[in-house]
Amino acid sequence: MVLSRFGETSTSCASRRQGWRVAPTSAEELETFCQLRVAQERSARRASRLGSLHQE
Repeated sequence: MVLSRFGETSTSCASRRQGWRVAPTSAEELETFCQLRVAQERSARRASRLGSLHQE
C-alpha cells in the first residue's frame, strides 16, 4: 500500500480538500483493499440502520 497526500488547500475548505489517500500497489493488494472497503461500507450501513431504529 502507498499512502499519498491529495487535494488543494484554501483557508475556508482546507480540512475538506486535503487529506491522505491509501492506494494499493499490486493486484493482490487491490483485491484485499476492495474487500476491506466493502466490509467497512456494510458495517456503516448496519450501524446507520440500528441508530435510526433507536431514535424512533
